[in-house]
Amino acid sequence: MRFGYVPAIIVSSPDAAEKFLKSYDQVFFACRPRHEGSWYIAHGLRNSTFGQYGTFWRNMRKLCILRLLSNYKIKLFLPMRMGEIGSLVKSLKQAAFHGAAVNLSAAISSLGANMNCLMIFGKMGVDKDFDDRGFREVIEEALHVAAMANLCDYFPQLRVPDLQRFARWLKALSKVFDNFPKKIINQHLESKKHKQTYQ
Repeated sequence: MRFGYVPAIIVSSPDAAEKFLKSYDQVFFACRPRHEGSWYIAHGLRNSTFGQYGTFWRNMRKLCILRLLSNYKIKLFLPMRMGEIGSLVKSLKQAAFHGAAVNLSAAISSLGANMNCLMIFGKMGVDKDFDDRGFREVIEEALHVAAMANLCDYFPQLRVPDLQRFARWLKALSKVFDNFPKKIINQHLESKKHKQTYQ
């Protein structure tokens, strides 16, 4: 059946699900459907999350595995992970001692964000570099927008009038994501110059 201009397959039995997800995975399910949110935030679907299955996506996956998820990298960042987990456990113990309520979802989300920032950018506390709203808040907003129902995804003719104002919202978020790596790169270059000056 079709939702607007988007073809959809109804999977209503275990056998059909096996064929859809296993036997014909590369035909039906390997590529994520294109939608406006991922198009703006992922630079035309050119990343490992929303990219179309093919040579580019496989190369992106290899790059992520080699640079971030290899055994060497995982062992290299073990002390950092243990330190961050230790800090979280310590803060939870203090909260329990004082009888304070703790938002575990926010605490674990913050833990993940801190560890990712340390692994990818080499530093924590990137909130001010990222945006006035903060790293986690912008990420949550981007995920929220990408998951919302957008009529333009089903009826492409509605993209021009932008009745739901999704395009404006997504373009603003895309600028935030574009500016952030530039700031981090400039900071690393300035730090390198500073070290060379005082050596």
